[in-house]
This record gives sequence, C-alpha cells and structure tokens, in this order.
Amino acid sequence: MIPQHLSGPEVLSTDLLIQGRTFRLVVVYHPNHNINLQPLLNTLEHLLNTNKEMIILGDFNLAHIDWTTLCAGDSSCEKLLKFICDNGLSQHVRAPTRMDNILDLCLSNSKLIKEVKVRDSFSDHNFIEVTLNMKKKLAKERIEVKLFKKANYDEINYHLSNIDWTMIFMNMTVDQKYETFLNIIWRLIDEYVPTKRIDLNIKTHSKAIYCLLRKKRIIWRREGNSMLYKTVCSELKSIIFKEEKERTEKQLANSSHRNFFRFINTRMKPTADVGVLKSRDIVASDDGTKAELLSQSFMNFGTIDDKLIPKLPPTEKNSIEDIEMEPYIVEYALSKLQPKCNTTPDNIPSIFLKKVCTSAALPLAIIFRDSLLTSDVPEFWRLAIVKPLFKKGNRSDPNNYRPISLTSSVAKVIEKIIRKQISSFLDMNQILSTRQFGFRAKMNTEAQLLVYQSDILQKSGSKQVLYSIYIDFRKAFDSVCIPKLISKISNNGIRGNLCNWLSRFLSDRSQQVQVNDALSSRQKVVSGVPQGSVLGPLLFILFINDIGENLNSQFLLYADDLKLYSTDRKTIQDDLDTLSKWCKDWQMEISPEKCQFIAFSPSKKSNIII
Repeated sequence: MIPQHLSGPEVLSTDLLIQGRTFRLVVVYHPNHNINLQPLLNTLEHLLNTNKEMIILGDFNLAHIDWTTLCAGDSSCEKLLKFICDNGLSQHVRAPTRMDNILDLCLSNSKLIKEVKVRDSFSDHNFIEVTLNMKKKLAKERIEVKLFKKANYDEINYHLSNIDWTMIFMNMTVDQKYETFLNIIWRLIDEYVPTKRIDLNIKTHSKAIYCLLRKKRIIWRREGNSMLYKTVCSELKSIIFKEEKERTEKQLANSSHRNFFRFINTRMKPTADVGVLKSRDIVASDDGTKAELLSQSFMNFGTIDDKLIPKLPPTEKNSIEDIEMEPYIVEYALSKLQPKCNTTPDNIPSIFLKKVCTSAALPLAIIFRDSLLTSDVPEFWRLAIVKPLFKKGNRSDPNNYRPISLTSSVAKVIEKIIRKQISSFLDMNQILSTRQFGFRAKMNTEAQLLVYQSDILQKSGSKQVLYSIYIDFRKAFDSVCIPKLISKISNNGIRGNLCNWLSRFLSDRSQQVQVNDALSSRQKVVSGVPQGSVLGPLLFILFINDIGENLNSQFLLYADDLKLYSTDRKTIQDDLDTLSKWCKDWQMEISPEKCQFIAFSPSKKSNIII
C-alpha cells in the first residue's frame, strides 16, 4: 500500500470492511515539531489517492494550532492546515490530549465519524475514543432455545404410546409416513418442551465480580491511577482467575476421556467465527453471502461419474440382502444414542429420541422396514447441514475450510442398525483386508504402528534398507463415485433390497451450508460418501478394500491413508504405477504435495539412492 520511496515516516495503514462498508484507517507518529513534516504529508497524500473513506489517527506533535480559528503558529503547523484544507479533511479532536495541547489528531474525509471524545489514560497522553457512524450489528442479541433436558417426557411418551400407528400409516408412502411422524413429534415438542430466551452477547459473571467492576470504575473517576485503584484491579483479576479455574475444574470433573481432549483442543485452538471471505471479485461480509461462497467451494470437491465401471473379478461370496428391523432392535438403537441437543435437518436432537426410545420404536420400525423394502428414502435422511471448519492458511479463502456435516438423528438410527449387521457379515466372511486398520472394531492407529514397527525392525535385522512412501488421496471421502461404489458393494455380497436401499441413500443427496443463523441455498451433492453419517466410513473402506490386491510391496491402510513399503526400489515404482492405474479406473486422485518418502537403514553411513 505504501511504496518504498514513501516508507520513511512512521505510518501504518490498513483497509477495513465493516458491515459492507470499506474505509482506510491510517495511524501516524510524527516525533517532533522540528522534524520536516513534508515526507509525512507526501505519504498521506499517496494514501488519500483512493475512493475509500479515510480516517487518520496519530500523534502529530504540532501544538501551535488553534483548531477553533484554524490559525497556525509556525510553518509546520501551516503546512498541516493547508494539507487538511486541500484534501477536504476534518479534524475532530477539540480537547487537549497532553497537558493543555492538542497533539493527537483524528482526521477524516467523510461523515464516517459520529463522535470523538478525549478520555483519561495511564500514559502522559490521553486516549481518543472515536465512535463511527455505524449501527452496531450483532449476530442476534437474544435467541429462543428449546430446553430438551427439561421436557415433560412422561406426557410425550404417553401420547406416542396411545397412537395407532398402523392405522395412521395405512396406504401411505415412506415419505408420507415420515412426514406424518415428524409433524406429530414437532407438535409434541412445541407443547411439552420448554423454551428459554438467552443472550448471546453477554458473558455472565458472579455478583462479586460485578461489584468489583463497579468499584473500579468509581475509584478511577475519583482518584485516577491511584494505589487503591491498582489494588482493586489486582483483586478483580484474582477473583476472575479463581472463578474461571473453578468452572474449568467442575467441567472436567465428570468428563469422559473424549470430552477431556475436546476441551483441551478448544483451549489450544480456539474456534473463531467465519470472517470476511474473498473469492475472485466477491467480498462476503454478511453470513448469507459467506454461506453461499463456502457452499460453492465445497461443491468443487465432487467427482463427475465417467460412466465407466471397471470390471471386477467374479465372486462366489455369501450375500446379505435384507436387514432385520423389529421394534426391539430399533428401541435398543435409540437407547444407545448420545443425549445431545445436536443440530439436525429435521430439528429432532438425539436426546429427544433417546428419551422416547420405547414409545417411538414402533412407528420408526414401520418406517425403517418399509424404507428397506421399497428403497424409498425420505429427503431429510439425504440432507446435511454443513458447518465450515477452518483448517489452516488464509481465513479469507473459502478453500481453507473443511465441511462438517450434521445429518438426521433418525437417519443415524437406521444407519447404525444396518452398519451393525453389515459389519458382522463382512467380519464373518473375512471380506475386509487385514491391512485396513481404520473404522473397524478392535483396530486403531496403535495396532497399525505396531505392525509397521515390526516390519521395519525385521528388515533392519536383516541389514536391508526399507523404502516407504506415505500416500495421501485428494478429498478421498468426497471423491467417491457412487455408481462405482455400488458396484463394489454388490461384488462384496451386499445385494437385493439392502443394496438398492444403499444406492438410493447415497444418491440425490443435498446439503446446505450454515454460518451462524444463515443457510445457503440447497446444493446437490454429486459424489462422495456422506461425512457425518454412520455408514459413510464403512462404505469408504469397502470402496478402497481392493487397492492392495495387485501390489507386490507391503502396505498398510488407515481409512484413506496408505503406507507402501519394500526393500526393492523397482518394486515400489511398479506398485506406484499400479496404484496410479487403480486411481484412474476408480476416479480417485493422489495429492503428490502431501505424499512423503522415508528410508529406514540399519546403518547411519548408508548412501540411500531414491
């Protein structure tokens, strides 16, 4: 913004975007009235060469100006007054900022500034408080939330238990049945779940803290930066620390292992709202535009089906075609839900379903059974609310956010029932590769590392160099081509009604991105296993299950992370070529920039040739 030949004076400049209004903020420091003012004015002249509104703040150290009559007492002051007049600027500070002098100025070229006040401070200069001519826009000062933990579940269960679901559902499609079920549930939620209005913008403190805050303000007005004021400040800081410590200890006292690490991560990596986003010529400052930009970015992850299904080897594996879906099975699955007030597309959190597990089991069993028989999957089960999660890099780049999908809690129940029976079938028939350690019972990263370490030590003991390549797939879960996945599902013995249902569940999915209370328009998802779903991980490892069938090197998988290793470099290269062909056939893509090579040698003096 400031060219090199004008960078001598002490000037900082930045362009700010607030509520769709862009202005330039410039902060200056002119050390002494005897120093030549012209270089500073030249720099400011350059910065003023814009169509943006401008605010200039800083210590000019020019005391000999009467800002009421605009009279100057020396040549430097005369230069500054001329500069202000020539550029149509206004000077807003009218009270002394150091002793009896106005040294700190606030200049602007528009009506952006509403009011300027000079306040007392701790230094020898008073500080300037500038109020901009903008309305304070909060996300939402007060919102109404449902208190599902305090709902009258006795009444809700009584009503659900006395409904003749067989009669109500007669001659209805699956969509109509689920819509009827939702309408009844929503009515009961409105009637028996209390609400509370909460303030999003006020952090509550104890009475002791509020008393000390009031005392601190009173002492400051009376005595300024006195010893009593410093004592009260120290006491306030101590009480705030003590209360925060007690709150944290209480929060962690009954936390699970998982919640403990989630708490640690939030403290080490505090979450932040989605800031201003930029994409080409679009600058998004409001939540609605941000949601649309992020939605477009997430849609770029998809893979368009090339309509070519690679030939799979014939199989005589056993098959699974149907899923048992009795009320007692549904009730058990409902009872195992986490008691969370989670966001879902159909506005039914898992805590509600858990509390009504017995009375809701029958209608859901009817809906689930009919859905599997007809392959009719309700739209809500194929819709996801996507929350953007910042990864790393520039926060203004939509591509630096990862989609986190929130799906229907009801859909997760049928998914859990299906996953349990599919997993049993796959384990019983030993279909999944023993080299896959991701998303499987009794398999984890530690088990994989033990196998990897054992292989490394074995080669090291035989005085051989082990070459290992870590391979990363680009947007692996989002890139899975659905028709190709279905062909693999069928080839692995999942057929009949179950295969048809999975095909429908994975097809014609849609999502909406949510930023605070704003939702993007609904977008069709062209590919990928649904992240945030229960079945997604299992279906992905089924899709990638045959990746090692034609590899001669040893390999290990953890979901989509692949380790390929061998003592022979040519074998590694041949397998990389084989892997490249597999990716081309199945429309997957490797991220070369994220792949890594490492060699394990038993000798420190080995000359390793890659």
